[in-house]
Amino acid sequence: MMLMSSTSNLLMLFMAVEMASLPSYVLAGFRKTHRIGAEASLKYVLFGAAASAVMVYGLSILYGLYGTLQVDELGRAMIAGGAASAPLLAVSVFGIIVGIGFKISAVPFHFWCPDVFEGASIDVSAFLSVASKGAALALLLRVLMTFSAALGYQDHPGVSLSSIAMVIGIIGAVTCTVGNTAAFVQTNIKRLLAYSSIAHAGYMLCAVSLLVRHGEGIKNPADQVSQVLLFYLGAYLFMNLGAFTIAGLIWRETGSERIADYAGLSRRQPVLAVAMFCCLVSLIGLPPFAGFMAKWNVLWVLFQNGGWWWILIVVIGINTILSAFYYFRVIRVMYLTPSDEPALFPNPVGTAIGVACAAILLLMLIAYNPLDRLTRSFGQVYLGSGGQTRTAQVDQ
Repeated sequence: MMLMSSTSNLLMLFMAVEMASLPSYVLAGFRKTHRIGAEASLKYVLFGAAASAVMVYGLSILYGLYGTLQVDELGRAMIAGGAASAPLLAVSVFGIIVGIGFKISAVPFHFWCPDVFEGASIDVSAFLSVASKGAALALLLRVLMTFSAALGYQDHPGVSLSSIAMVIGIIGAVTCTVGNTAAFVQTNIKRLLAYSSIAHAGYMLCAVSLLVRHGEGIKNPADQVSQVLLFYLGAYLFMNLGAFTIAGLIWRETGSERIADYAGLSRRQPVLAVAMFCCLVSLIGLPPFAGFMAKWNVLWVLFQNGGWWWILIVVIGINTILSAFYYFRVIRVMYLTPSDEPALFPNPVGTAIGVACAAILLLMLIAYNPLDRLTRSFGQVYLGSGGQTRTAQVDQ
């Protein structure tokens, strides 16, 4: 996964994605006696094989057209090539989006995600929901921004960055909408969090769609989008880790993953109930937690760029309201639904992790300015000034 987020070489890109995918298939089906886990692992393998085949086909077309494996050199070659190769270029970009979209679980490549999250153990689900998506988003960001920087963040004859940006934006909007609407009917907490992770991937894809400099407020899209994505991933790490940790603790105590069995949790285990409340409110994107600033950063950069990106602001706003309904449904069950079940006494280490995640989410908002400066400096190193040099060194 570190290789995925560190390369702009097409061959290394494919190798890193495969090296990250194959162990994930094993992790998803590790509980060999669990029927759902075995079935989900098989779906994961089949979807992954198909996505990898499409991606490597797209990468081979790019190499055949321009004779280089370096993404920044591809941009310059496309400018020289003109409009003659536009149809094949569209096919190759589609292949890359399919391969990386599978890892992100972007719609319509998301079908494996809910089944795998339900069938795998809690710790594996938490790992895949954060690490796998984070690495794939960082990879997509690096490839698209390196490519866009070589083109000057503007359209050229035969290379329509605006069209690629629009496709990414549409995929992001559809992904967050499908994730949030599908989560409404879920009764299993892991499936609900799976669809929640799909929705959050959609929000981050909306930010990645800023490939073209449109508004006066954005001087360097690479710097600003990388900062937004790094902060969002940092907040999302603790939101999701906390929620999955608490879900795992409750499952170990009750043997159930049904949301209905969270009834009376505020009485049975008030510490876990408060920590879960903090994580879920942060997942909605409400203050006083880090999820609020993470989502606000995405909305702000979209607003600064103007144009059709304002439509994405409306989509994210509507989806935030939709997500509040199913997150607050879990909170309502914990705090307002009575239960005669006995008190819970979960593992103290796991409880400490859940509480620590909730506390960090609060501190990330209170100490926002230092974190903002930190992610901004890392973003500039990652893709801004000096980013191309670091990329070349990694590939060598």
